[in-house]
Amino acid sequence: MENFGFSLKKSRTVNLVHADMQKFDQLIAAVPSYKRCIGCGGCTASCSARQFTDFDIRKVHCYFSRGQYDQLEQELQKCMLCGKCTLVCPRGVNLRSLIINMRQILSNTTEILGYWRIFILLCSHSCWALSLFSASVYINMYAGYASSTGFNGPSS
Repeated sequence: MENFGFSLKKSRTVNLVHADMQKFDQLIAAVPSYKRCIGCGGCTASCSARQFTDFDIRKVHCYFSRGQYDQLEQELQKCMLCGKCTLVCPRGVNLRSLIINMRQILSNTTEILGYWRIFILLCSHSCWALSLFSASVYINMYAGYASSTGFNGPSS
């Protein structure tokens, strides 16, 4: 066969009828402000991680809303959680919380979200350096205790 200078690629059509939208529904329940996104691109334009990697938060949003979770966990690790995207969003979407919850939903662990809640609570104090140190000590202490005793957190 002759080489005509092009090749056929796999179709990028997404069949939403067969897509697993359960994770997307979990994300909407966790971060209701996500529904307000208008896709303006302000988050992508201000992204610090984009200067160093090929991270594109709009692509992540698109893949997650279509139920295409294949490479998302690896892609989400590129985000530095700096919060610039949240500051520039004209609709007030809490993108930092969105990324944290996407990571948590994709990894299927509930402990990570609990750790982040403690971290954010402690970092909201006026002395953020001490809070950051306290949060890391608490998380390491809890993780060590949990692994040595089999304790999975408070039962409700």
